[in-house]
Amino acid sequence: MHEGTVIARPRAQIFIERPRLTKLLDEAGARIILLLAPAGYGKTTLAQQWTSGRETVGWYMGGPSMIDVASGLPPDELYRFFAEDLFQSASPRLREAMFLLALAGVDGARTLLGSDHAELLAEAAERGFLTGGEQRVVHPLLRGFLLAKMRDLNEERTQAVIENVVDYLAEHGRWDEALDALEQFPDHELIVSTLNRGLAQVLDSGKIVTVSRWVKLAKRERSDDPLLLLADAEIALRRGDTQRAQALGERAASAISGDLASRGYLVASFAAHFRDSPTETARLCQLALASATSIERTVDALWLNFSNALERSLPEAFEMFERLKKVGAPGSSHALRLRTAEGLLQCQVGEVHAATRYLEIATGLLPEVSDPFARTNLRHFLCYAYLLAARYEEAIAEADRLASESRESALQFGAAYAALRRAGALVGVRRIGQAQRAIDEVQRPTAARPDFISSNAVLQKVRLAITTGDLDRADSLLSREIQGGDRPAFRGETRGYRAIIAAARGDLDTAKKALEHEGEPDRHVEAKALQEVAKSIIAVIGGDGIEPARTALRQSFAQGELDAVVIGYRACPGLVGIAVGTDLETQMVDLLARAHDFDIARANRLHVPREFRTRERLSPRELEVYDLLAQGRSNQEIARTLFISESTTKVHVRHIFEKLGVHSRAEAARLRLTDES
Repeated sequence: MHEGTVIARPRAQIFIERPRLTKLLDEAGARIILLLAPAGYGKTTLAQQWTSGRETVGWYMGGPSMIDVASGLPPDELYRFFAEDLFQSASPRLREAMFLLALAGVDGARTLLGSDHAELLAEAAERGFLTGGEQRVVHPLLRGFLLAKMRDLNEERTQAVIENVVDYLAEHGRWDEALDALEQFPDHELIVSTLNRGLAQVLDSGKIVTVSRWVKLAKRERSDDPLLLLADAEIALRRGDTQRAQALGERAASAISGDLASRGYLVASFAAHFRDSPTETARLCQLALASATSIERTVDALWLNFSNALERSLPEAFEMFERLKKVGAPGSSHALRLRTAEGLLQCQVGEVHAATRYLEIATGLLPEVSDPFARTNLRHFLCYAYLLAARYEEAIAEADRLASESRESALQFGAAYAALRRAGALVGVRRIGQAQRAIDEVQRPTAARPDFISSNAVLQKVRLAITTGDLDRADSLLSREIQGGDRPAFRGETRGYRAIIAAARGDLDTAKKALEHEGEPDRHVEAKALQEVAKSIIAVIGGDGIEPARTALRQSFAQGELDAVVIGYRACPGLVGIAVGTDLETQMVDLLARAHDFDIARANRLHVPREFRTRERLSPRELEVYDLLAQGRSNQEIARTLFISESTTKVHVRHIFEKLGVHSRAEAARLRLTDES
């Protein structure tokens, strides 16, 4: 015992020892006391009983703050002194319990200690090793002390404890704690075997940092197990480093066998898919299928093959879907994928309304599914279906949900898809400024941006240029920036935009030439829809009769391929005119309202009812600004009236224009008058 220091043991022993300790203090002439007592024992009572006028330098009360030191002595040193005293008085069995508490917590110790766990845990709590009342925990300072004591044990005994603890933690999915234990007491074989058990689960939970720590620990132990290559490949894929992911995935797969090899090839094929390389994706998918020994890996490979085929060959996609259905894998994750696949195929054959309803129903399975790939696939393709159907506000909301889930699961490429779809929906709803900023963000150089995103971002710029009436810029973008790779769907979509722009500019020969191409006719939904709209514009402008154009519009409305119609009438507003006075007029008004194209509606003498206006979507402050703007007030006058800065007023005015789908103060004022009348 240090000179002048007294330890007050747990409460049951206090009154027995106080007279003896008081005598010792008097004999030693001690003037300074360190008082240590369990939680709930009041400082005032303790001081009255023990200090007898002596100076008190510290307290241990068993709570979260533990030691309140008045003397400036380091709290961890005081704590170690107290812990050592308690540890030395403990029985060997209690010491073992304390080690388990430090590594696995109370729940783990309860399981690992067996039948006498209740007695041991009660004794640990009585001696002050556990704190926190009912929610008992080992204090971090005590945990560090116990781990240091474990290092004094012989290697065989330490190894036995660690193996039991790590096995328990892994069995219960407590991977971070298992990793903590292995970092404290590293063992090469145990590190790799535990990583093998937990890799998929940890990745699915989005804990990329945990996997990175695991790989770093194994490499520190000089492990060259190919499983580490696979883990590195998985990390690279989720971070969007597709080149590294493909290289590491293939390398890992070549060094292992069975399902792990299949997983390596799947990582590589996903990376190739995101790099817009369908031929490489197909090759790697076949290798993944050939290596798979479980239903789960087989389903993963078939799903990726299906997704890849959608961009290349619809007959092949239907074939893959039939193979997926025959697998008969159990669980909600497979059911969700089948739903997603069927909804996508409905989209591609032109049944967009039916597909959207089907995918919406599939969201009911999400609470039962933890697989982040299956979840984000559904959200992405539902957002895609909303876009095709010109349900732009719903597409924005779904893109936000996709972005949130992708961030939670550390799927950076999922966030990139969400940003692309959100940009498309903002173009659709005529929020010009927001759309431009969203496209700029999508095009910002980053390793996590798949090549597919880059090429499709250019198409969003084309759509935005058409929306603002700048057909020359739209044509220039198609000529200068489009690089479609070897995806037939993308090439067909590009031809559709070229034909629409040329037809709207009156260059009918160029438009017709853009629609001509060798090989299999375009079967993908965007390509077909855009090309049908282009044919309608050619018919209207060329004077070939408007009835075929009306028939094409009826089909578009019936099937739900309406985003192409929006782009078509923005390029050629006269396309709206063929619906006026026909059975198409009501549906056209609804579409114009959803797309915020009120000026095009007015130009064609169509009245959009008040309930379709977006005025209700203005914020309270924007409504105040709008009211003053409609009265003819300048920005300076509005700012003075509302006690805000002029720059803030300009921001509000810009947002109002975007939400109302107007381009000037005069248009906004006219819209207000129309609403009031």
